[in-house]
Amino acid sequence: MVGASGNYVSGRTISLTVNGVSAGTAVTQSNGNAGFTYIIPSGTGPGTYTMTASFAGDSLYNASTVSKTLTIK
Repeated sequence: MVGASGNYVSGRTISLTVNGVSAGTAVTQSNGNAGFTYIIPSGTGPGTYTMTASFAGDSLYNASTVSKTLTIK
């Protein structure tokens, strides 16, 4: 996570969802990154799924969300 002035933002919780279902949280590190391990549930069929990472915002930083497509073939 990078602030408006280009500074790395640490210690903030990022939430991950897949198709709207919670898949976990991670905390940003000193380099602004937050890492997740997502294991595709057994029985998940082929298709496209939306993965969304969200920061709820706080007194210093606005909320932010980004979504990407996960394709299982």
